[in-house]
Amino acid sequence: MRPFAPKTSLARILLATTALGGALGVIATTAQAADECGAPVNGVVTCAASGSPYGEISYVDQTNLKVNLDPGVEAGSLWMIGTGALELDAGEGVAISASGTNVTAVRVASLEGSAKVAVDTVAVTGGQVYGVLATANQAVNLTARTVTASGREAFGIQAYSTHGDVDVKVGTVEVTSNHASAVTIGISTQARGGKSVNIEVDSVVARATMVSPNGTAGITVDAATRATIKANNVEAYGRAAKGVVFYGTSNDDGVVAADVGRVVVDGENAAGLMFGASTDRGYFDTISAIVDEIQVGATGIGVRIYGGASSASAEWANDLDIGLITGLGSGVEADVDAGGSLRIRTETIDVGGTGIRVVAGDSRTLIDSGSIETSDDNAPGIHVYDTENVAVDAVSITTAGYQSHGMLIDGVGAATLKTGTVSTTGEAAVGVWVLDTDQIVVDLGDIATTGDGSHGAVLRGNTVTGRMDSIVTRGVNANGLMLGSMLGGTVEVGSIHTYGSNSAGLSATIGALSPPQLTAAQPLLRLDVGSVRTEGESATAVALYSVGSEIVGRIETIETTGDFSEGYFVAQEGGAITDMTLGSVTTHGDESSGLDLWVAGGELSVATRSVTTHGDFAYGATLQMLDGSADIAFDTVGTAGRESHGILVTGSQGAALVRANSVTTTGYDADGVVLAGEDAMRMTAELGSVTTTGDNANAITSLYQGKGDNSEALSVKAGTVTTSGANSTAVNLYAADLTVDIGRITTTGDFSAGAFLNNFGTDDEAVSLRGRIGVIDTSGEEALGLVIQHYERFDLGVGAIHTRGQGATGVLVSSATAAGGKLVVDAILTEGDDAKAADLDADSGGYDVTVDMLETRGDRATGVTVTAGDDSSITVGAAKTRGDHADGVHANILGSGALGVTAEDIRTTGAGSAGVRVAADEIDLKLGYIDVAGADADAVVANSHGKLTLAVTRRLGSAGGVAAYLTGETVNVTLGSTSVVAGGSGGLLLSASEGSTITNGGSISSANGYAIEAEAGAVTLNNSGLVSGRVRFSSADDVVNNAGRFTADGDSVFGAGDDVFNNTGVIDLAAGVTGAEFVGLERLNNSGVIDLTNSVAGDVFTLDGVLNGQTGGRIGL
Repeated sequence: MRPFAPKTSLARILLATTALGGALGVIATTAQAADECGAPVNGVVTCAASGSPYGEISYVDQTNLKVNLDPGVEAGSLWMIGTGALELDAGEGVAISASGTNVTAVRVASLEGSAKVAVDTVAVTGGQVYGVLATANQAVNLTARTVTASGREAFGIQAYSTHGDVDVKVGTVEVTSNHASAVTIGISTQARGGKSVNIEVDSVVARATMVSPNGTAGITVDAATRATIKANNVEAYGRAAKGVVFYGTSNDDGVVAADVGRVVVDGENAAGLMFGASTDRGYFDTISAIVDEIQVGATGIGVRIYGGASSASAEWANDLDIGLITGLGSGVEADVDAGGSLRIRTETIDVGGTGIRVVAGDSRTLIDSGSIETSDDNAPGIHVYDTENVAVDAVSITTAGYQSHGMLIDGVGAATLKTGTVSTTGEAAVGVWVLDTDQIVVDLGDIATTGDGSHGAVLRGNTVTGRMDSIVTRGVNANGLMLGSMLGGTVEVGSIHTYGSNSAGLSATIGALSPPQLTAAQPLLRLDVGSVRTEGESATAVALYSVGSEIVGRIETIETTGDFSEGYFVAQEGGAITDMTLGSVTTHGDESSGLDLWVAGGELSVATRSVTTHGDFAYGATLQMLDGSADIAFDTVGTAGRESHGILVTGSQGAALVRANSVTTTGYDADGVVLAGEDAMRMTAELGSVTTTGDNANAITSLYQGKGDNSEALSVKAGTVTTSGANSTAVNLYAADLTVDIGRITTTGDFSAGAFLNNFGTDDEAVSLRGRIGVIDTSGEEALGLVIQHYERFDLGVGAIHTRGQGATGVLVSSATAAGGKLVVDAILTEGDDAKAADLDADSGGYDVTVDMLETRGDRATGVTVTAGDDSSITVGAAKTRGDHADGVHANILGSGALGVTAEDIRTTGAGSAGVRVAADEIDLKLGYIDVAGADADAVVANSHGKLTLAVTRRLGSAGGVAAYLTGETVNVTLGSTSVVAGGSGGLLLSASEGSTITNGGSISSANGYAIEAEAGAVTLNNSGLVSGRVRFSSADDVVNNAGRFTADGDSVFGAGDDVFNNTGVIDLAAGVTGAEFVGLERLNNSGVIDLTNSVAGDVFTLDGVLNGQTGGRIGL
């Protein structure tokens, strides 16, 4: 920006080196009366009062002349033209007035000397008229009390020098013209050596009577090397009116200083004070101005500065100190060339247009303002652009128009900004807007905007540092604080509050503007925020974006009330690090998550005291992982709406750690914690309590919208997990590798399982499901306790499981692969019908099951059921079933698998409820106490395709059935010395194609059937204990080696084979029995005792075969 060249210039008024006559020919053509006051005497002329009034007084071609006008003199005009020192003394009481065309009231001109003019009252009217015109080659000194000029092309005072100083002291100057100019002062461009202009004016008024492109001016200083002005009052009216104007063409140390009381300008493109330069140089070295008050009308500007380069002699090349600027125009506009400096100090600016606008090149700028108010559109309070650095200290800024920003800083090297209050009420009017700036430092007080699109503060630069007290916006699309930083910084904010829709509270972007420009050191942005609250729809409270950078800090309170309004949003990639601590996060609207986190690289961590959402589809926290790692921690998370999950984790790659002390949801289909990563995603959850109360609301789950069943690894640790709604599984997890550590699980709704665990994979030998669950407690119908669906092996322990509903199995395990698993449960209690304690089913794998204690109370509620395709083992401590058809242990091993069952204590009371019912290729039973009390219930039923082994350590008992029904290729039964086998309808019922071996050190009996019965295969009975009752063997060759007691209670059938009974113990009859027969026994080798002394007369012991008495053998009768 450059000033226009004034129409009346030094070249026109004084052709510096031309002849005097030429100059006069240009300046004025009115004839003058020569030597009217007499000839000079010793260079002095005195015009006495007695000769007054004078017409025109003229002294031309004089050298070193002084003209005195006595007080009371009146004259038409006065001219002094010559050389040397010319002096006019028309002081107090002298009145000079002129009228006409091309008329000058007072004209003093010295081509080779100085001019000194003192006038009291001067008045001129007409066309192309001048009040006082003083020109000289050397110094010009002019004083006047009152000067008035009116008419077309009217000028009040003009003073010029080519090589000297100009000093002007004036009381009042008033000009009324088409383009009035009150006081014009100039120094030639040839001036050297620190020549100066000094002006003192009490009051200057210039009024334009018609539209003129050149405008009107109160005081004009043209081509000054140094200029000083002091004025109490300056007024200029009309188009392009200017109060005080400085045009400089300084080549050396140009200095301008102005001290003005009051300036009033009114007119289009008017200016109160204007400091400018011609194209010769383009600036003054130093400009300073002190102004009490400026009034600007129409589209004018209070102060306009052009130029102002660096100054070696002053701290500020351009220094403005202004008290008050008011009016319809603008306040201050400055255009400073490269290398300059500018300081603007104002107390009050209350204008229609821009308050302060600065363009400063590579200069530095300081703005220190009190209050600034603007009312027009596109009228910012402060606007600074294209400068090296700027510092602003503003007490208050208020704007009312469209796009009238409170403060706009653009393209600055460094900006240091301090404000008290900033308020905008127009649309698209940002409170504080800084962009394309290298370093931003702020200390901002309260910022408030009310228009649509009117953000509170927008700070975009390489670094952003500082603090803000509060930010409030009330318009649509009016964000609170927007930060953009390439290299980071530190920002502290007290509070942010937005009311409009699509109005984010805090938005920060670091490193994402131009990633190639990032330095080797990772950018770091520190945030310290008190509270952020938004009340409109689609109004995120906090949004952070980071590329390859680091964001750390804290936010104490976050709250949103509108729909679609997230509390805290983060998106990062490219090695970014985000580490934030949050206090409370609360959302009230639908689809308004508390936290929404998106990680495509780097490290993210957030620690939050509490998260609360109230709307439907309003998640407590969501995390989406595409790469990198995340650590999100919460003290409490609570949601209240439909499908409002507590914590949701999704993604396809990366590692996520979720920590929460408490998670609670109350809405329908509102899961507590959702860990739904896929593919290469690895997730870890460390949870305290998780509680859901709505239907279809799982507490901890891996499934989300059909995804989440194939993550690489998942580990879940939780204290207590509780659901109370229907169809609400407490723990529902899928993963390729799954680890659980859960304290207590409780569900009370129907169809609400305690835990559902699934590991998928293709390695049958790999253990990819592991861990422990303390307690599982379910109350609803078909509310299973623990469900395991596995593709690879598992190793899981459970403390206690309690289910109460119908069909609520305690543990249900299934697999469609060859993988098996290990299950250890301390205790299981089921109370409903069809509610098994544990039910395991694998197509081709095998299981290792241990249950220390179990009880079932419903019909068809088996204790432990195993269906497997490979070697399996079952270990039961104490088991009790109370319902019909509720076996204690029920197992079926398909194919060639072996089964081992170890049971300490199994008791059943229902009809058809066996203690142990098993089938396998090979069976090994180690049984303690087995007691069945129901009808048609056998204690043990075992069917082996190969070897079957039974070891009884305590008791096998059946009230109505057999104690043990055993089949296999071979059957081996062993009873210890305290062991008992006692059946209602039979003791041991055997079927072994390759024979059975019974080693009895205890007791075998049956109340109503055979103590031992073999349906097939040879039997070898090694008895050192007691066999009480009858035996029945098949047609094979059977051997009985009795070293104990065989108490016959009726007839025993040894079958058609070659059977041998070797007795070294005792054969006796049961009490009350009168006779017994060993049918089909070929030989009885007795070296023991056959005792028939049972206190019954007429006993008969009958043998079909041979009795071989051997040494020591005896028969007691």
